[in-house]
Amino acid sequence: MAEDDYKSFIKAGYCNTDINSLDIENEMILDGMKRMQEIIISACKKDDLHFLKKFNGKNNLNDIALITGVTHQSVSKKLQKICKKSRKNGCQIEF
Repeated sequence: MAEDDYKSFIKAGYCNTDINSLDIENEMILDGMKRMQEIIISACKKDDLHFLKKFNGKNNLNDIALITGVTHQSVSKKLQKICKKSRKNGCQIEF
């Protein structure tokens, strides 16, 4: 899984979503999404989890920068760092 895959998943707001509540019938897709959510959450510190809650599928990086009071570059760097840790974490987990 590439870092961009994690980034897209986070930006879509799936880290803050009950995956079971989604209208997806394919169990393999649901299982993959749950696994990805677990990988991302397990790679995060408490402040990272708070940061991820800002992503709801509607907010872009600029919106989150305004909400948090930092530049969009800072938001992008923090998101990239979380994605990098998630990718490393995901590589260590067998599917």
